[in-house]
Amino acid sequence: MKKIFPCLLALTLALTLVLSGCGQDSYTTTLSADKVADKLLEVLSGRYHGADADYISESRFGANYRDLTEKCYDHIILLSDDEETNIDQIGVFHVINKSDVSGVADAVTSFVEAEKLRLRDLLTSYNPGELPKLDQAQVKVCGTYVFYSFLSEAETSAAITALEQTLRA
Repeated sequence: MKKIFPCLLALTLALTLVLSGCGQDSYTTTLSADKVADKLLEVLSGRYHGADADYISESRFGANYRDLTEKCYDHIILLSDDEETNIDQIGVFHVINKSDVSGVADAVTSFVEAEKLRLRDLLTSYNPGELPKLDQAQVKVCGTYVFYSFLSEAETSAAITALEQTLRA
């Protein structure tokens, strides 16, 4: 019995280590944010343009802006070309160090929540059909990439599927 217990313990630990890796997604870390966004645009309707430097600034991201620019290789925010009638936008941030992903995700989530507050009254008055996009805004982490969107339910689903397929290693 004394010899069996250490063997069972070792076997249990080995199985735990092997099985703990099961179900975890493996994502590439080599694609630029632009390349990822190009793949997302293939599944989205409408035309988009890159946000300028004024949009991606301290005025939108506040105190989190420095963290985003210092902790990311690159990022891109794409806005709908039809900005007067919809709020469609996506953002992709490629984080340098895996240890910084949660901080960048928190900063992006803060931005999304601030945009929801900023736009709610405006949309309620002028374009209530866009309110569902605010309510289902998404922030998704795939490895060292942080993605956010203000899209319809169908386009959000398509974009997240494309994001995961693009980044799977």
